[in-house]
Amino acid sequence: MNLEDLERRIKSIARRYANMPSEIEDLEQIGRITVWQELEKDPDKPASYYLKAVENDFRNYHTHRKRRIRMPEGGLVSADTPFGAEDERTILDSVGTSDPKAHELTDALNKELKRLYGRYRIKGIKAESKPRLIVRNIVRGAIEDIADISVEVEPEKITEQLFRELGIHKIVWAFYNSLYDAVNDAFGNQFVPWQLSQVPRGYWQGKRGYRRAVKAVEWFLAEKEIASKQECRDIHAKEFREVGLGGMLTTVFGDSAHLALKTRFPELKPWEGIWVKGIGDPNQQKAALNSFLVNNGVQPLSDLTPEETYDQNLRTIVTKKALCDYGLPGVLKRHGGIYNMFLTLFPEQILPWTLAGSSSAWREEPRAIGTQAVRWLFDDYLEIETEDIPDYATRKLFDKVGFGSIITSKRVGFGSVYQAVNSAYPQKFSQKDFRKGRTTKDHEGGDFRRKRQPNAIHYDQTEQVSQNL
Repeated sequence: MNLEDLERRIKSIARRYANMPSEIEDLEQIGRITVWQELEKDPDKPASYYLKAVENDFRNYHTHRKRRIRMPEGGLVSADTPFGAEDERTILDSVGTSDPKAHELTDALNKELKRLYGRYRIKGIKAESKPRLIVRNIVRGAIEDIADISVEVEPEKITEQLFRELGIHKIVWAFYNSLYDAVNDAFGNQFVPWQLSQVPRGYWQGKRGYRRAVKAVEWFLAEKEIASKQECRDIHAKEFREVGLGGMLTTVFGDSAHLALKTRFPELKPWEGIWVKGIGDPNQQKAALNSFLVNNGVQPLSDLTPEETYDQNLRTIVTKKALCDYGLPGVLKRHGGIYNMFLTLFPEQILPWTLAGSSSAWREEPRAIGTQAVRWLFDDYLEIETEDIPDYATRKLFDKVGFGSIITSKRVGFGSVYQAVNSAYPQKFSQKDFRKGRTTKDHEGGDFRRKRQPNAIHYDQTEQVSQNL
């Protein structure tokens, strides 16, 4: 088991516990750290073990509860404590120098911490009066003295693998959320993330990723000394890749330099004359819609999943007026409406409940579509195990994710949460299962009373399907 295998599930759980859509990314990062820590302890547990730890930490995050920290045996090591009887040097005066024995001392540090604290050795450093100073010196000394890397000349050589080879990765990840955070702190905040070997995981994702990309484009323009849209005409994707922004360009702007540059120069529209007349080429239509989305702070849809697309809350952004104001009435008319246009150009991303104005998708069989929506909600969007659905399925949950109208609509005909779930999972549950405190069996066969989990989805999201029904 490794962290990459659980990335998608962590995001699904984060959706359940986010107070607002913008908080999903923060919870994802907390979940990654939790899984990483648990994998370090035991990498052979089933996936459910690590995901349950993530849920527990998310609950603690919202209730501001802190885990009980066990004091390790042997007390706390001081930063002023010598390494040994024959070596009077300490962490602070030996790590971060040009001492030729720095590698030996780094190994000695790890062995000493492990001897004193076992798997909890990080707590000893955290309890010091200046723990970040200790870790900062360790990072700087490891990079400059052990690895002999000049950060001004070759920062791209600093990788997560390097930290692992130097034996300091566990200490670093206990104090920092990413490789970039650790290196930038150790060297006086002189870097931007894309100057290193990799940006933090998920750095370019979501609305926060888009805002970061806009700042990255501004940095790019300053580096290239570009001050007007006329100077942008010869800029291509390769220029972005040369300065470490290839991943940003691909993830946020669909590998289009024009889409990136227009965040700074909104009037930069190479195909604007064609838009007014209506674009016949589907690729141009997709580019135009992606440009519209980028202009409204949403990343292009081409590489998103349906679940990630739903997170963009397109219903509040994609309207007929907004599309026409952007110069796309011809494209809209060509496809006969918003839903048909997006479904044709982005068939892998758009579902009947993704956009406003998709009533045609519900017209023929509204109950069947509603059933499909409920199944998608639990199986794909929130990724809740079927047997656990009664612990989460409440009217409040349906309202918060924008599915309230599925319960209330006479056309769909559910009328209650239980009927909606029963339609999606026929004969799987009884109404008793949706009452507080249902009894189940644990994995050893004994009875236990399962307390109903508090409704985890809190953010106030405008209903996604109300106007479609």
